[in-house]
Amino acid sequence: MAASRGKGKGERSFDDGDLFASPPDLEHDYVVLDGVRLVRPYAFDFVCHVKRRQAGLDVVEAFAREFPGRPRSYYEAAHKTGLLRVEKAAPAKNKPSGKKTGDTRKRCRTEEAEPEEATERTEPTASPTALSRRTSSDGKTNEPEIEPLRPLHAGERIRHYLHRHEPPTLSDPVTVLAATESMVAVYKPATVPVHPTGQYRKNTVLGLMAASRPDLGRLLPVHRLDKNVSGLLLMARDAASANRLREEVQSHSVRKRYVALVSSAHLATGKHILETFAAGRESESEGESFAGPSLRLEKAVVDVGLRYDPRARLATCADDSEGDRSNAFSEVENGAKDARTAFALVAVSAADAFVDATFRAPEKMSKTTSNSRRMKTSILSSLPRGVALVACEPLTGRTHQIRAHLKRAGHPIANDARYGGEALTDVDETRRLLATCRATRGDVSRNVSDAEKKEEASSWPLCPHCPMMAHGANDAAEGDAGGSGARAEDLERLYLHCAEYRGATWAFACPTPSWVPEDIADAEILRFLD
Repeated sequence: MAASRGKGKGERSFDDGDLFASPPDLEHDYVVLDGVRLVRPYAFDFVCHVKRRQAGLDVVEAFAREFPGRPRSYYEAAHKTGLLRVEKAAPAKNKPSGKKTGDTRKRCRTEEAEPEEATERTEPTASPTALSRRTSSDGKTNEPEIEPLRPLHAGERIRHYLHRHEPPTLSDPVTVLAATESMVAVYKPATVPVHPTGQYRKNTVLGLMAASRPDLGRLLPVHRLDKNVSGLLLMARDAASANRLREEVQSHSVRKRYVALVSSAHLATGKHILETFAAGRESESEGESFAGPSLRLEKAVVDVGLRYDPRARLATCADDSEGDRSNAFSEVENGAKDARTAFALVAVSAADAFVDATFRAPEKMSKTTSNSRRMKTSILSSLPRGVALVACEPLTGRTHQIRAHLKRAGHPIANDARYGGEALTDVDETRRLLATCRATRGDVSRNVSDAEKKEEASSWPLCPHCPMMAHGANDAAEGDAGGSGARAEDLERLYLHCAEYRGATWAFACPTPSWVPEDIADAEILRFLD
């Protein structure tokens, strides 16, 4: 490991779990190569408490289920050496459920945020063997007492001392869009998680902000975005501002606007999205059905309850029956949380056969018409065949709300395979990025001696990811049962972008990404939802 800042020669740096108290070193902890950002592996002391669902399992079984990124054989060996152990401490008392008063760390789950995979915190240690070996008063090093595997009890504390390898992200930087005394607005690139989750810690928005902008102080996310979603992220600069902003977001007084690139052909019927939006009016008494160039498009509102499965990371609508849903934009069923999303059709592709046949006359190729109160839907030659540009406004805040509701409307995000879209991402480019990850060793571009490299390798003989830098990039680990290789989905941009948050007295906007055509202005896209 690289020497810690402020430490003497030969001393190692150990993560203490607080990204802002001990921020990553922007120059030494990160490596950017050929379009991907990697994090150098580091020693990490993971501390957690046994959850109710894990009670009755032994520690190896619990970790193999909860963290399948490492093979079961690794956890068995880690337990035998004392790196994975149950501490001899009284079980933590479970706090009663319900709203916590004064909890400034409470996060507001928004429409495109996935819940955290696990709760963790870290505690500093003095050396790589601190948890597996102990030194007695006479200076002798004693091997640890290894407790046999036994059923766990809820609330017991587990420690796992490991060599952490973080997954790669695309190399797009996290940039500050605006900063006030109480808030900071940043651009979150796709593939970068907001906060530490799973195997991600330093390669997150919070980690990168702590490393690159220490002048802004400790930042508290007001809302979250999925890892593969890009766009505007708001963060508070103090606990009082965070609580105030989260309450404002939860009260539904904040308008949130997104832009998405969706499939123009209806999933069930094959109808073009122009026909879907003409039929999916907010009120059957308003407007006219589709009748060629004089199309009246209304803002469609999907009002369908959602259920979210945190294990599968998938949201399903209350009514998941098959069939033609183009005229069924309103559905309420028991057992699901209420969810409403407004959509407006911004642009369609001139290359679509339906569009070409309907608007073939040159004088009709510029715009389709709405009513006088609404913006006009553009026909753009710059949009690829088979996709359309849609503005989205979640009126409630459910996990994966926009993604699930677009699928429910019949027009999923074009490259969102999890919700019915097709994988339109450049396969060759993704393969190239993965090849870079799998070819990059953990000691790349480091000024360390061969002796130091040998010492580091011997310190982590159990690590399934060494000697490569990225989590899962070691091909040997991929073949193990339960192993997890570097995944293509970790490096894919979802065609969904958070464009604006607007409160009663403030507003922040984020420029649209490269997949939005340049011949339509960002401000014009947002006006479709007015």
